[in-house]
Amino acid sequence: MDNDDRYTRITLRIPKDLHGQLSSTSQTTSKSLNAEIISRLEESFKAAQPKDEELKRLYLRVIYLLNKQKLSKAEATELKNAETAIQVLEKSKST
Repeated sequence: MDNDDRYTRITLRIPKDLHGQLSSTSQTTSKSLNAEIISRLEESFKAAQPKDEELKRLYLRVIYLLNKQKLSKAEATELKNAETAIQVLEKSKST
């Protein structure tokens, strides 16, 4: 693995108690300490990104709830601006 161009070697300073927890968990899961750290980092990135299905579900829920409201003209105009912002965000997400 040392000669593999897919990897970068780094020096990392972490608190001793965190190192102990990682070491203990890596032994329990039969992984190397390095593999345990990589696994946890990869999972943290996956968890931080909402799924497309979840975003669509939330968007539809917002639309449903907004349609149930009786909005004034000013509020409706505000929503149009919010809808424009959502469209811009969706376009930037797809690029």
